[in-house]
Amino acid sequence: MPSAARAYTALPQRTRSTRVRVVPGRESQSLSAGARRAALFIMLLVVAFALLGFVRVGLTAATVNTAVATESLSAQVDDMRSYAASLEVQESTLANPAYVRSVASERLGMVMPGSSAVLDLGMDAVRYNDAGMLSLSSSLTAVSQG
Repeated sequence: MPSAARAYTALPQRTRSTRVRVVPGRESQSLSAGARRAALFIMLLVVAFALLGFVRVGLTAATVNTAVATESLSAQVDDMRSYAASLEVQESTLANPAYVRSVASERLGMVMPGSSAVLDLGMDAVRYNDAGMLSLSSSLTAVSQG
């Protein structure tokens, strides 16, 4: 029966490797301090001009957006002014007493107080029989004959 204990195998002994030795490199030929400062100054100038360019583009875009918004608002103001003028004309028309009288008489069939009107009902279709009572058949005959 197999054993529950793990089987360990012995690893072969490693021999120590030789030590790593750091070899100093040659000193690189670098720029002089003045040349380094000049290169740094030129890089700073390039970065500054790039930032100025970005700021200018951003301000130009903001100016254009503001101009477009201003034009839109100006158009809306002009529309509202013309609408207000048309409302003033309509208000003066509706406040005119002559207009109110004409609408009341023509559209609504109203008359001024104290005036009289004649109402023509046309032909009287009611007929009476010989006994003086209303006759439906005579009335219908009169209506049908016109």
